[in-house]
Amino acid sequence: MITYSVFIYLKKVAESDWLNFMKQKHIEEVMNTGCFIEYKFKKQIESDNEDEVNFRIDYYLKNMDKMNEYIEIHSTALKQDVLDRFGGYFRAERRIYEHIE
Repeated sequence: MITYSVFIYLKKVAESDWLNFMKQKHIEEVMNTGCFIEYKFKKQIESDNEDEVNFRIDYYLKNMDKMNEYIEIHSTALKQDVLDRFGGYFRAERRIYEHIE
């Protein structure tokens, strides 16, 4: 199994609008690609920056073939949609993990 983790560092002024967008549109669109089997959406309890709030979304995939499919076919348009709406209010880091049994 593979986990695709997206770490978001968001300016607090955009939090409400961004959360609504993520919960009502973006995450659903990511899941509708058919590449992922489930996700977990988390908010960091404390932040090092008082003007910032941090989130993490872990998307779970069966294998790297599905990760490659997501990257090659879907990710560019989905990332651009978020940038078009919230560019300048956040930065993101993405990491891919292999589960160790």
